[in-house]
Amino acid sequence: MPVKNGYKWEQKFQEQMRQEIPWVKWTLKLDKNITPDFPRPGWMQYQQRVFGRFLCALCNRSWTSAQIITLCHFYLDPWKSQGQVLMRIFAQKCNNCSSWRSENPEFSTKSVTRILKNLVQYILHVYYGYDFEEILVIWEVPLDEPPNRGNIVGFAVRDSLKHQTKSSLSLPSSQKSCRSSPRSHEDIIPEPQRPLTAGEKLMLFCVVMLCLILGQILH
Repeated sequence: MPVKNGYKWEQKFQEQMRQEIPWVKWTLKLDKNITPDFPRPGWMQYQQRVFGRFLCALCNRSWTSAQIITLCHFYLDPWKSQGQVLMRIFAQKCNNCSSWRSENPEFSTKSVTRILKNLVQYILHVYYGYDFEEILVIWEVPLDEPPNRGNIVGFAVRDSLKHQTKSSLSLPSSQKSCRSSPRSHEDIIPEPQRPLTAGEKLMLFCVVMLCLILGQILH
């Protein structure tokens, strides 16, 4: 499935969410402007590395990669019982071309299902207390030569942000930003826990909703 087909991504995402929590409306939109480790205040982040294929429009070279970065920022509005997901799928540059152009990946139906299932399960874990176990990347065909890290747009964006953060930390104390350092992906994903009982899930859900409501009131 092409990345540009945002409607298909949203449709499949909503189908999976309705199977789990039909009483809450969740939407998904592709957004090229979100960046790793910088979600909006109150939003959460989830990131995966997935498998897909590329085709260079200039030299017609094709390649496969298991280092495609998918980034999601998501938020649940407790007042409206609605959730939003902003999703960015990072492009890669061709190793043979020196062009600035980046190519978007294409995914098989199985890969799309796997990507969205991980996303749905993580959202359910964060807001509703479900168990979470990520489905790992599956190489559908043998990979090509190791990719050049500089040609993977997601890594380039993250490296640039890390460089800016280090530069700000090197300034005199009077000029340092008061913003805390962004958390890594490993900091965001919690360790696996024992399965929760139905009573514990209900209690956790009530606590999360109460915290979100109090947060809205304080704002």
